[in-house]
Amino acid sequence: MAKGAAGSRTAADYTAMGVSTSGNVLTMYHYIQGTNASPRVYLLGDDGKYAMMNLLNGELSVDVDLSTLLCRENGAFYLSSMEPDGKSNATAGSGYCDTQCQGYCCNEMDILEADSQATAMTPHRCKVNTCDKGRCGYNPYASGQKNFWGPARRST
Repeated sequence: MAKGAAGSRTAADYTAMGVSTSGNVLTMYHYIQGTNASPRVYLLGDDGKYAMMNLLNGELSVDVDLSTLLCRENGAFYLSSMEPDGKSNATAGSGYCDTQCQGYCCNEMDILEADSQATAMTPHRCKVNTCDKGRCGYNPYASGQKNFWGPARRST
């Protein structure tokens, strides 16, 4: 694990965890030397709380390069409905929740779960401590759209 107190990490600490920035580009390396963990980052507001996004009738745009991510690895971009303050200290990464319920259970929207060969999009709803683990996922390839994703895709 990187050195530095939670909430006061340096650029070197983030680099050690597989995260780097340059201008408006954030790069996360899936596996880093000495660990099999991949990084996870959170969007914080100026107030030090998790950024809350209301995307109803809105748009979210990101560019993602998964061209070097091997088959069966998961480069994920998702939103989860965490408490703004993380239930104590968002700057320390507290209060993480998703539908796997490793800590807290909360709604999750997998916007992109992909590698260089395949992709899926999956909403997950929770009620109390019971969450949908993925019955409503959409995989374009499995739905017959063979050219939707991947290095050899062709526009149709």
